[in-house]
Amino acid sequence: GIYNASPTVGNTRSGLTYFYGTRVSGNFAGGSGGGVFGAESGVVGVLSTRVEDNHADGSGGGLFAQNSEMYVDNSRLIGNSATHGGGFYSTGANGSISASTVYANSASSFGGGIFVGTGTFDADQSTIAGNRSSRGGGLFNSVLLSETTTVTNCTFAENTATTAGGGIYNNYGTLKLDHCTVSSNSAPAGEGGGIGSYGDSLTFTQLAFSIVSGNEGGGDVELFPFFDSNSFSSLGFNLIGVGEGASGFSAASYDLVGITNPQLGPLCNNGGSAFFDGGPSFSESTVKAKTMMPLPGSPAIDGFLLDDPGTDPTVKDQRGLSRPVGPG
Repeated sequence: GIYNASPTVGNTRSGLTYFYGTRVSGNFAGGSGGGVFGAESGVVGVLSTRVEDNHADGSGGGLFAQNSEMYVDNSRLIGNSATHGGGFYSTGANGSISASTVYANSASSFGGGIFVGTGTFDADQSTIAGNRSSRGGGLFNSVLLSETTTVTNCTFAENTATTAGGGIYNNYGTLKLDHCTVSSNSAPAGEGGGIGSYGDSLTFTQLAFSIVSGNEGGGDVELFPFFDSNSFSSLGFNLIGVGEGASGFSAASYDLVGITNPQLGPLCNNGGSAFFDGGPSFSESTVKAKTMMPLPGSPAIDGFLLDDPGTDPTVKDQRGLSRPVGPG
């Protein structure tokens, strides 16, 4: 694939690489970074790019970021594979992904779609679907206690874990989900088909305005490897299914708890912004991220409040459309 590593000298950053309208496909690494390797204070921007069918024996089948910056926007990570982080591996880095699709990637160990180690990581307006691993089929998070991984306006669907955390596994540190949907993921019975979270006082899985329900086999919110403490907590207005972590949600926080069928439509194109701009070299320039639309009668409809529309960044949904509220 492509290797980018460069030191920072004073306040001048070198090692800056952009990909725009590019295909990074069919590469192999005996170590890490099958498609793109970014390290040692390098900066990599992956814009309107396809990262497909790459493999790494180590970490980061598609993208690998270590002690560097890597941001992904308006792109697709599809069919990549590795031991950790099949689609995107980020550790000790400033990583982000927005308006993108992470689909059908796999890891033999942790993080089929995305693996986040130490550092900062933000995901926004993206669909993480159809990925597979041992733990954290869609996302595996293990950051320092002082760090937070933030996921906003994202959909986790049809991901699979063979051990725990079909959609998401939070192993350590803080993971915050805001206006997200985690549904139709799977794991073995009792092992967190939706979200698995390590059950101790050093792990924090925080949810706001999110749906975690309708996952298969392993419950929606489960604790591992033991129930020392409930690492799930509510920031308000969630729709939650079942599992050991369900006690972290309540009517006092305006949560709906014990909803096993959120009545969502299938993962499909529900319109909205054109998230994939293939750039000048691609004719396929209007591919939209797939989402799960609440069906008529769904308890998710009008199940939350909006802050001031002038200041709340989530008044628009994952598709980039204004959220409908009230009778319409």
